[in-house]
Amino acid sequence: MSEPDSSKPEDGPVSQIDKLFAKAAGKENTAAVNDEDQLNAFYGRSRRLGHTAAPSPFIAPATRQLRSVKLNIYADGYTIDDGPLLSMETDESKEFFAQMDRGVVPSSLAAQFPNSDIDVELNDFQKRKYVPPQRAAFQGDGRRLESGTGPAPSSVAVECPEGGEVEVDEGADDVTVVRIIGSKGEAKSFSLNASKHRVKDLYRLARKEEPDLGPFTLVVRSVPPKPLGEDAMEMTIEEANLKRAAISVRK
Repeated sequence: MSEPDSSKPEDGPVSQIDKLFAKAAGKENTAAVNDEDQLNAFYGRSRRLGHTAAPSPFIAPATRQLRSVKLNIYADGYTIDDGPLLSMETDESKEFFAQMDRGVVPSSLAAQFPNSDIDVELNDFQKRKYVPPQRAAFQGDGRRLESGTGPAPSSVAVECPEGGEVEVDEGADDVTVVRIIGSKGEAKSFSLNASKHRVKDLYRLARKEEPDLGPFTLVVRSVPPKPLGEDAMEMTIEEANLKRAAISVRK
């Protein structure tokens, strides 16, 4: 009797990815919806009209927003939307694909897009390795608005504080989670106090994870991306609107 092939673990991320694509290939959408039957949902916040004795309360939206996320699988890792290449061998990635295999939205995605229904689009690029997109360089000259003369300085990395631990009051009401994606694509989540900890504490945590990395900039993964420069160092997590944010390390 031949020995079983142990090169591809049955419960590993590669096996789970194969299962995901097999499930996606076997699904058939048989429900047709007419245009006139579709729901026109309002996704904002509103106030009740008319006189009331108390201040007018906010009315929560009746329908959750739909968020489409692209999950691109390559031979050497995976990306989420246009984010950096992530390794499939980290504990976080293994849990990510295990949750996908169970048919639930991964907790890391749910944290990035709260109060949303998440639609994950699987793209199979396993026959080739990931190639970072080429970004066209700006060829013109910029000027500072306040000075009116002289070229605008290029974006430079921030000289951040030394790496170290950050003390968190887990019993406080302002505890939140911030996810930091390192320069090599490995992500880690940190609990912080939104009204106490500052942007410089995020730099301290990022430096602790990559002590040999040179100067870098933390960039919020938003649309458009938002760099956290020297002017943001003393802002609290709450002031910088970074609760449950995903932040990338850029050299």
